[in-house]
This record gives sequence, structure tokens and C-alpha cells, in this order.
Amino acid sequence: MLTSKGRRERLLKSPRPRLRRFDAQNLRDLGIVWAEYSTGNFYLPAGLSNDEFVDQLLSMLAIWDSLWFVEDASTQFSSGTGPVALVSIRSDGWRIEPHMHHFSWSTTRQKLRSVIALLQMLRHDKNVGVVFCVVEERLKHFFDHVCQYGVLFPKGRLLQGLPTGTAFMYSIKGKRTCLRHSEQSEQASASLPD
Repeated sequence: MLTSKGRRERLLKSPRPRLRRFDAQNLRDLGIVWAEYSTGNFYLPAGLSNDEFVDQLLSMLAIWDSLWFVEDASTQFSSGTGPVALVSIRSDGWRIEPHMHHFSWSTTRQKLRSVIALLQMLRHDKNVGVVFCVVEERLKHFFDHVCQYGVLFPKGRLLQGLPTGTAFMYSIKGKRTCLRHSEQSEQASASLPD
């Protein structure tokens, strides 16, 4: 039986999905989101002109602390690799809340690889205290499957936690040390005899 580490290694074998910052000034990056919008699979209302699209997209994306593309092997791109998801992250300095929008051309495997790669990166980041995910009931099965890769753990459910109904919560600890733990470590090392 495979361990969670073995599952991750098998799923993420090279080439590994990579994250790169979304650049709102880059026409290529805007074009990728426009292509997704054109399929009707994006959050903006249909029928926007190019200028209206850019204005509404930028105002919608401004609420996030950072935006990233997850790039993976894809036949949709002539280079063989391109964005399969847009990741928006909100942070309070300790807790990270990632939200991922998979593009319509993403396969089920690419969706799983992109989520696992993102969570694996966040859990090893020394600036992340905890990664916290709140998901709709329709996504519970997918996130329960993600838990088998050791990058997330279920934390419970919250009735009427979302406008769509019940919310399911998942989290994983990052590498950042909490203030209380670091204070205790400093006190313990200060009390050691010289």
C-alpha cells in the first residue's frame, strides 16, 4: 500500500506543476483569462467588451493578496505547458486561504495535480502558519481524496457555512512558528545553564 508521500511522488513526477505570479499588465496573462471567460466558465457576466472585461477583472482580483497561475503539461498550448488554474490567495499574515479556479481545458488529473502541488508548496513555506480551506458540499469528495496525499486534513463541517449550504473545512500546518511556541522556546533556551 502506498504512503501519502508515495502517492504525491507518483502524481507529481516530472515535469512537476509550477506556480508563477499572474501579471495583470501582461496581455498574454489577460488573454488566458479572456479565453476562459469566452467559454462561459468564469465569474464575470457574459457579453463584456474587452475594456469592460479588463476593468471588471481587475476590480474583482484586487480583493486578493496574491494571484498565481498553476502551469502544467497541457496539449492546449503549443509549448506543451501552460496555465491550467488561477489561484487567488488571501492571508492575514498567519492563515492562508487559497481559492483555485480550474480552467475549462483542465483535465481531472491536472486539477488534482495543481491542488496537490499548491498545498505541498504552501505547507513547506516558512511564511505560512496554517492553510485553511472552506469548500462547498459538491467538492467534499474531491477534497477527501486530496487528503489521501497528506497535504490537507479534514477539520469538520459548518451547517449553513456558505450561501450554498453546508461548508466543509480542511487545513494543514505550515512551517511558520507561532508566537507562543517561539516564546516558549526562547524561555527554555534562556533557562539552560551556561
